[in-house]
Amino acid sequence: MPQMSPISWIMTFTAFSTIFLIMTILNYYMFMYKSTNHDINPRKNIPSWKW
Repeated sequence: MPQMSPISWIMTFTAFSTIFLIMTILNYYMFMYKSTNHDINPRKNIPSWKW
């Protein structure tokens, strides 16, 4: 494996770090769930008569 200069290592590290951060932020915003259905009324937990 050929030797790399320190600047090259720093540039590689920063490039992969920024790619990782961009992918993490993208993943967070892609899978954020916004509920558009606000008219759902929660039902009370009524015991079943079959019990």
